[in-house]
Amino acid sequence: MNSQIRQGNYARHTGTSTSLNQPQRKQAEETSPNGSTCSHWVRSSLSQLRFLRSALSVDPDGTRVVEFAIGWAPFGGADREDLIVAFGVDRRRFIEKLDEALRPCRADRHEAAWLKRTLLNALMSAWRAETTARDGTGSTPSRAR
Repeated sequence: MNSQIRQGNYARHTGTSTSLNQPQRKQAEETSPNGSTCSHWVRSSLSQLRFLRSALSVDPDGTRVVEFAIGWAPFGGADREDLIVAFGVDRRRFIEKLDEALRPCRADRHEAAWLKRTLLNALMSAWRAETTARDGTGSTPSRAR
């Protein structure tokens, strides 16, 4: 399935014409938290998450983790205190939970798996973390705060 078909299906489902060709991480890194592009990125990412939820590709617990990660992405991620209050975990464990929530599984349709990888890569870049899929080591190093 090519990228244009995936984008077309996503746009039809969400009622948006957002181009998914642009790297999401670039948008998060190049804008300020108060910039309009940043708010567009957040809205677009939340729309992608709604699509994944409707496709039953992300469970309710995973949705909560991803929503939190999207909200904090423009700021480079949440600090330790916010993570402990919201989830009772440190940054490393939160990144693992995010990776688990957006890791494609066999039951995912091709489009959902592609969208999960795209969103996960954007969030890991914004949170300045590495995914296990990228380094292939099975470890999830994270930025120290």
